[in-house]
Amino acid sequence: MFKNLSVKVKLSFLLGLLSILLLVIGGLGLYGMNSAVEGLRSVYNDRTIPSAQLGRIRALLLENRLALTAAAANPDPRFVQEESLIVERNTKEIDATWEQFRRTDLDGEEKEIAQRFGSDYPQLRDAGFQATKTQLQSDDAEAARRTLETRVSPLYEPVGKSIDSLVRMEGQLAEQEYNKEHDEYYAILEITVASIIAGILVAAALGFMTIRSITRPLGEAVVLADRLSEGDLTHQVESVSNDEIGKLMGSLRNMVQRLSGIITQVRENADVLNQVSQQVNASAQTMSQNSSELASNVEESSSTMEEMVSSIVQNTENAGLTEKIAQESSNAATEGGEAVRRTIEAMQQIADKINVVQDIAYQTNLLALNAAIEAARAGEHGQGFAVVATEVRKLAERSRGSAQEISEIAANSVAVAEKAGRLIEEMLPGIQKTADLVVEIAASSRQQRDGSEQINSGIQQISQVSQQSASSAEELAATAEELSGQADSLMDNLSFFKLANSGRRSSSSSRSPQSSAPTSVEANKFFKSSSSPVSDDSEFEKF
Repeated sequence: MFKNLSVKVKLSFLLGLLSILLLVIGGLGLYGMNSAVEGLRSVYNDRTIPSAQLGRIRALLLENRLALTAAAANPDPRFVQEESLIVERNTKEIDATWEQFRRTDLDGEEKEIAQRFGSDYPQLRDAGFQATKTQLQSDDAEAARRTLETRVSPLYEPVGKSIDSLVRMEGQLAEQEYNKEHDEYYAILEITVASIIAGILVAAALGFMTIRSITRPLGEAVVLADRLSEGDLTHQVESVSNDEIGKLMGSLRNMVQRLSGIITQVRENADVLNQVSQQVNASAQTMSQNSSELASNVEESSSTMEEMVSSIVQNTENAGLTEKIAQESSNAATEGGEAVRRTIEAMQQIADKINVVQDIAYQTNLLALNAAIEAARAGEHGQGFAVVATEVRKLAERSRGSAQEISEIAANSVAVAEKAGRLIEEMLPGIQKTADLVVEIAASSRQQRDGSEQINSGIQQISQVSQQSASSAEELAATAEELSGQADSLMDNLSFFKLANSGRRSSSSSRSPQSSAPTSVEANKFFKSSSSPVSDDSEFEKF
């Protein structure tokens, strides 16, 4: 039960017990001193002062007897007067001293003796001392001597015995008071010594238990601290109490366990970090090589793109010219269609006129036939007219044939013109669409030119970025190499600690990066796990 108490309670209990023992011992000492003072006061007030008073009364009584005896032996008035004054003064002092004595604490026997003295002394005073003094003052020395012998001496003896008995009894009572106080002193001394010894033993036992309950765990804590300073985390801490030291040992045990777990995890993370840094180094070198190749390819693409841009610019200019020509061609085709339409109308008019000519030729031919017939009828007079009519008929036939040919040609021309008109009408939407497409091509060429210029600018930026990436990849490779060195240094530093699972750690650390290269998932897990101990072990971080 004692080990389950806190150090505060233990020390408070020990301090309280020592305080109680100190109060008891101090109380006993104060009681003893007070008892001794009371005993001394009682001896002084009730025994010493009364003894002195009794001694003073006895001395004054003796002095009165001697003074009266001397005055009786030398009855000189002056001497008698002096001795009478002495007796009178002593008598008053005896009365006053006796009154003081009577006010003291007297026991039963003392009261009896005091009562005897109180009854005997007035007789001695009045019948003895006062009578003798009166006789001496009356110059009756002989009577005074007889009074001394017959009254003073018999009365003085019981009074003296009473005084002696009281003085002796006061001495006995003083001795009894002394013995009582002496016995009480030694009893208190024995109790005090026993209390001191018991307090020392109890305090020593409790102090030993308290010190042992504090020093043993602290000794284990010192051993643990020494082993921790040597990097040994295999020591098991046992907490055998529930006090502050036990809680401290429990906290140290938890600290060692957490520290062991953290160092184990840090070792594993350092191993993964080493492998990741090697992979990052290889990736950085590959990226640097790829960035260099990309930079050269981008430069080639940039030069090609510049040529393409110049070609696109020229195509854009040609597209603009083509757009203008297409527009002009569209306009010309429209005008050509209109001209063909007017040509068809003119040819139709010509065909109509040719039909009229054919009608005229036909009628002329009929008239020539009629004239020939009439000339035949006229005979010889009509021969010339017949010749003319024949020539006219021939001319009419020739005109008719020519008109027929012209009509056929006109008809063919009209058909051709109509076909050409239809073709032109059919061509006009295509030409217009071509013109529109050429316009769109020109606009697309301009957009393509702008886009190619932007692409060229982007390629230039990509070239710069690729060069920067190559430089950054080289720096990343150097950083990864430095990180690998730091990981190795961290592993060397962590090898200072001795863990219970160091064998498993050594087997895991012996793996080569080539045989167990970490994947991206393992790397992510590493970075996550490396951050988790901080949140989970905040108390240890404070430590």
